[in-house]
Amino acid sequence: MVASGIGVGMFPRQLGKSLIEEGRIVEFDPGWTLGPLIFTASHLGDPRSKLCAQAAELAVKVATESIRK
Repeated sequence: MVASGIGVGMFPRQLGKSLIEEGRIVEFDPGWTLGPLIFTASHLGDPRSKLCAQAAELAVKVATESIRK
């Protein structure tokens, strides 16, 4: 909706950068700053799914690394 010109929204700078460069969206200061994001990751333990467990472990790793930056 934002890129179509019918809405306002928030994009992480990296995701919106190409749209700004293409002139499809315009960056503006809304007058406030978004606070730090809080991450959670969970999955059902049964039935056992190795893929779900690996995805949750990866989410924890990414969240932990983002806190350290």
